Amino acid sequence: ASDFAPLIHSMLNEGGSLLRKDTVIDMLSLKNEGQIGIESKIGAGIGWKIGRTHDGRRFYNHEGGGGGFTTEIRMYPDSDVGFVVMMNTWSLNMAEVKLAHIVCEIVHESACHPDSFLHSQLRVCSEAELEK
Repeated sequence: ASDFAPLIHSMLNEGGSLLRKDTVIDMLSLKNEGQIGIESKIGAGIGWKIGRTHDGRRFYNHEGGGGGFTTEIRMYPDSDVGFVVMMNTWSLNMAEVKLAHIVCEIVHESACHPDSFLHSQLRVCSEAELEK
């Protein structure tokens, strides 16, 4: 999953060493309106679905799966946070994709709530990385 970090960083920062700013803006711009996928009800850009959480926060995601795997890449630009969920399972009823959506929401809410345990742990990890 860490291999996705440069992509998520470039997408959340409108470019960087991996992608140009105009490319990122084009990829995340609404190209098709309407529900695309399970949770993305706003529409789609190029390769990214666009949606809002239950409390109105915007997200971009790309989910997928096939013979034995399920993935979810999700970015919350207003929080400057992105996640990758990978599972070694897949089924026709898409239960794993739905579970990946739920995991992203729970982790995002916990990471962004200043009083949560996860938020405090992320802060400790970030401070430790800065000290290196």
